[in-house]
Amino acid sequence: MKPLDHSVPLPNRRQFLRNAVVAGIGLPLLGKQLYAHQDSDDCMFTRMGVNAGFNYAQAAHAAGADYLLIPVGKFLRPNQSEAEFEKQLRLLDQSPLPVLSCNGFLSGPQLRSVGPDAKTDNVLRFAETAFKRAKRAGVKHIVFGSSGSRRKPDDWTKEQVDEQFIALLQKMGPMAESQGIIVAVENLQAKECNYLTRVSEVGEIIEQVDHPNVRVLADLYHSTVMGDRPEDYAKYAHLMAVIEIAEKRGRTVPGVNGQNFRPYFQALKRKGYRGPIEIEGTWKPEQLSKAFATIREQAS
Repeated sequence: MKPLDHSVPLPNRRQFLRNAVVAGIGLPLLGKQLYAHQDSDDCMFTRMGVNAGFNYAQAAHAAGADYLLIPVGKFLRPNQSEAEFEKQLRLLDQSPLPVLSCNGFLSGPQLRSVGPDAKTDNVLRFAETAFKRAKRAGVKHIVFGSSGSRRKPDDWTKEQVDEQFIALLQKMGPMAESQGIIVAVENLQAKECNYLTRVSEVGEIIEQVDHPNVRVLADLYHSTVMGDRPEDYAKYAHLMAVIEIAEKRGRTVPGVNGQNFRPYFQALKRKGYRGPIEIEGTWKPEQLSKAFATIREQAS
C-alpha cells in the first residue's frame, strides 16, 4: 500500500474560508492538506492535536495545539438533526483551532459492527451521515476504536470476526474516499476490548482491507500497556494515518511522569512516518505546553 502524504501546507482556516467563498467552493476541497504543519521544522509530526472540546480550544491553541479531537456524537451528531449539526459548525467558526479528528465513532447496541447481532446496515447509514458531515466540517479522519461495537462474542473465533470486520471496512472505504476522509482503526488494550488489541493485529486487518482510506491509528498508550514493540510500529508505519499518545501511568500527557517514547518515535522515523500526533489522555491546561515540547524533543 502507498503511504499517506501529509506534506501539503495548511492555510489559515479563516483565510481559506474567505478564499473558498470568492472561488465558489466549499470545505470539502481541504483534503489531505489538513495535516501539514504551518511552520516547517524537523519534527516528524506534521501537526499536533489534543482531545478537547471547544471550551478548551483557546487554552489548547495557546499551548501550541494545531487541532482538536472531538467525539463523533458530540461534534458531527449523525443521529441528530441538521440544525443540531449547524450549531456545531457555528462553534467551529468561532474556534481558534480546527477539528481535524473525531473519535467515539460507534456506540450502542444499534451500531454493533461484529457478531451475530451486528447491525451492518445501521452502521453504514450512520457512517454515511458522519462522513458527509465530517467533510463539511473539514474533519480529516474518523477514529474507529469503538470498543463496545467491535467486541468479539465469546463463542466466536477471531477468524469469524476478522471476516465480518474486514467486509465492513471494505464497504466503508469507498464511502470515506468519496468524502475525502480516512477511517483510522485503533488498537485498544485488552481491558477495554477483546479484539484488535495490538498494533500488529490492526495492521494485518488493514492490509487485508486494502483500501487507501482505511488505515491504522497507532495508540501509544494502549501499545505500552499491551507491550507492543517499536518493531511493530516500524513494520506498519506505512499504513499509519495518525499516532495517539498518553503516558502509561495514569494516562497523563507526555512530560508529566517522564515516560520515554523515543524507541517508538525512532522506529516510525526510520520508516519515514511524517504525519499527525494527538494527545488523548488526562490533562490540565497548564500541562499542555510541556506535553507538546516533550513530544518534539523526544521526536527530534
